[in-house]
Amino acid sequence: NQKKAYLTKALAEISEAHDFTMVEQDILNNLLLATDSRRLLLFNTLDHSHKFCDLQEIAGVEEKDSAANIKTIGLLVRKKDGSQFNVEFYKQYTDSESSFNKAKNLSEKWRKILQPTKSI
Repeated sequence: NQKKAYLTKALAEISEAHDFTMVEQDILNNLLLATDSRRLLLFNTLDHSHKFCDLQEIAGVEEKDSAANIKTIGLLVRKKDGSQFNVEFYKQYTDSESSFNKAKNLSEKWRKILQPTKSI
């Protein structure tokens, strides 16, 4: 369809402009996550805004708790410089209930992908 073609074109342009070759990607609701060997890409499929995070700068990743009696599924990504950002996979009343289980699975998958490996 037209939306998929536009999204594919936008991602191709970002990939080319930033020398980014996706090796892992998932899309859920309005969020596309992708990695190459060095960076994480967070891409909003509604407004096509995006940001990159260097994988070497990630200090830790933890599951984000639900707040204010609203079920949410997400990750809190902590960077080595002390900053942090949220990756939200599901928010009750905003996202479809049918995407809840997929969101749980993707959250766990991406927590493992992004969790820094410990050097011995």
